[in-house]
Order: sequence, then C-alpha cells, then structure tokens
Amino acid sequence: MRKWVVVIVILAVVLAGGVLASRRRPAATSPQAAAQPTEEPAVVEVVAVRRGTIERTLELSGSIISAQEVHVTPRMAGKIAALLVGEGSHIARGQAVARLEATELIAQVAQAEQAVKQARAGQEVARARLAALQSGARLQERALAESAVRQAEANLKNAEATAIRLQQLFEAGAVSRQELDAAVLQRDVASAQLESARQQLSLVQTGAREEDLRTARAQVVQADAAHAAAVASLNLARAQLSDATVRAPFAGRIAEIPVTVGEFVAPGMNIATLYDDQRLEVEVAVGERDLHLVRPGAAVTLSPEALPGRTLRGAVRLVLPAADPSSRTAKARITLIDLPTGLLPGTFVRAAIVVERRSETLLIPRQALRAGGEVAIVEGGVARLRTVTTGLEQGALIEVTAGLRGGEQVIVLGPEALRDGQPVKVVVR
Repeated sequence: MRKWVVVIVILAVVLAGGVLASRRRPAATSPQAAAQPTEEPAVVEVVAVRRGTIERTLELSGSIISAQEVHVTPRMAGKIAALLVGEGSHIARGQAVARLEATELIAQVAQAEQAVKQARAGQEVARARLAALQSGARLQERALAESAVRQAEANLKNAEATAIRLQQLFEAGAVSRQELDAAVLQRDVASAQLESARQQLSLVQTGAREEDLRTARAQVVQADAAHAAAVASLNLARAQLSDATVRAPFAGRIAEIPVTVGEFVAPGMNIATLYDDQRLEVEVAVGERDLHLVRPGAAVTLSPEALPGRTLRGAVRLVLPAADPSSRTAKARITLIDLPTGLLPGTFVRAAIVVERRSETLLIPRQALRAGGEVAIVEGGVARLRTVTTGLEQGALIEVTAGLRGGEQVIVLGPEALRDGQPVKVVVR
C-alpha cells in the first residue's frame, strides 16, 4: 500500500513539471498564420446610368383593310355584254367597269332624237303662222305659203309610203317595232305639218281675224310644250343608255369580279369589288381591359407579315364606339403614315401602340437588375448594392424612378454573388 502511494506522488510531480515547462516555452508561429491573404478583385462590366425616353406599348395583331371598299353594282337589269376591267386592275374614278346589252336603248335614243327634231319643226311652223297673222300677208308671203303647202303634201306622201312599206316589213319580221313606230310618227307629223301649212296659206289669203290670232298663239304654246316633252324624253332615253355602262365610283383597284360575260344581272347585284389602294389602314382588336389605354393620335409601330423585316409608322385614327359582345373587344383603326407597295387587304400585321411615354427619365439595362430589386454600382473600387424602384420597361431597358442618380456606374456583367463592399475591377462597355 505504501508503494502505490509513493508511485502516485512521483507521477504527480512529473506532470506538474511538464505543465510549467510548456507554459514557459515560447509559442511557435506557423507559416500559414504569418502570411495574411489579399482578396482578388472581381472583374465587372459597367454602363453609366443615363437619361432618355422610354415607352410602354400595347402589343396587338390585326389586318390590313381599305378605308373605302364597295361593291360596284348596275342601276338597271340586263345581260352583261362586256367586262372592261380585270381583277387586280387599277382604275380611275368614272372608268367603265362593264357594259350591258343596250340595243333597244340605242334605238329608243334615236327615236327620241327624231321626235325632238319634229317637235322643233312644229315650233317653227307655229311661230311662223303666228307671225304671218300678226304682220299681214304680202305677195312673197303668199308664194311662200303656197310652196310650203306643196312641200308639206310631198312630205306627207313620202311619209305615208314609208309607213306602208315598214308595216309590210314589220309583218314579215324584217324590221323592229321601234322602226315602224318611228315611221308612223313621222307620217303623223307630216300630216300635221300639211294641215298647218294649209291653214297658213288660208290666213295669208284671207287675212287674220282675232279668233285666228288666239288659235295661232295657242298652237305656239302647244308646240313649245311638245318640244319640251320631246327633249325630256330624249334626256331620259340617254340616261337609261348611260346606265347600261357601269362605272367606278372612285379610283382604286379591282379585288374581285364575281360575274361573267352573258350573265344576267339585276340592280344592286355585285359585279366587281373595288377598294381604294391609296387609303389602306390597319384594323386591330383591343381587349376591354385595354380600351382605356388606346387614344386617337397615339403612335404605332407596325410589322406587316407581307414585308418581312420592315417596320412602318402609323397613328390611331379612331376606336369604334361599340364592342363585340362575344369576344369582348373593340376595333381600332390605324392610319399608315408611310404607305409602301406590296400591302394587300386581309394580310396580317403586328402593331405596337404607344400607350405611355416618359422623357428625361433614368434608364438602365435590364440585365443590371438583380434579384430582390437590387442593382450593384461601383463606388471607390468596390461594389455597392442598392435597392431601386423601377417603372416602365421597354425591350432591354428599364426605367429607375428611385435609388440611382444619373452618371452612376451600374454593373451589368460580373459574379452573381457580389457582396456589398467587394473589391471590383471595372471594364467599361
């Protein structure tokens, strides 16, 4: 037992001595602790915050339309004798598009012209008779009156013979009813002229009475009325003949001709579709939630599918005041400021309508914006994180309304895990 006590005491003394020795020995310095490491700066690219203009646009799609498009229709019924234009033709205002068969109308015009000539002759006879009654007869006037009677008799004889001949030809089917009617009318006029010439001769021979003067004046009035009626009939016949030619109401281009030569058409029937190719527009459908954003006069950028790679300028002309209840959209019409060739109604167009624009506002590239609405700027050789408030966005640009100043260098390319205060090496883009 005493031996174990002695051993324990000796071990305790040895351990105490070791501890004292270790406390007095100076500590050794490790090479890693002696070398203080320096942090390598992160390489970043920056751009300056600048002021500029940014727009908010409403992206829509639509179609090319013409501001004026009509169906060209005839005013009268008839068979198409000729189509004078083709599909795709450019035509002027008033240019003939089609002609209807008009043989009977041509004959009616000729007959009406003959009736006007005869009515004018009746006027002259009636006025001459009245003048003779008013002035009294002279020897030369008697001779003229007798000659007029002889001439009127000869005219009547010829007119009667012509009427008889045409009656026979009409019964044989060699002439038309219009030609026969014209011959009969000429015979009746010749008979009336003979009677008038005989009355004139009688007046010259016997002298005028007041009753004869009244009758002569009445005959002048009747002759004038007959002439006016004949002129009116001629004008009507010419108008009907004119209606046989269908004309374009305005200059433009023929889109379609749905009829053929020989086809019977009625008034109001479409024989050609005409549109104004110098007044093309774009029609887009605007959703009801966006209607309040679209205003007449707003600038529009247009991208026609028919012109790949080209953009056109336009402006909103109007928003139609009624919406489609099935689609909940309203139509907006956009005027083309620069009208190129190659656009056709019905082709597809993309439209970007400017609904908001801000000028002299701070702009940064979209790639400068980090998670959580932060950006990193370079200040004194180190990165500084800023929380910013953004506004409009357009393409690769974002508006900053708070948190930055113009001219500050914002980092657009660098490590994603940049920390505030981290050293950076700037490469200016």
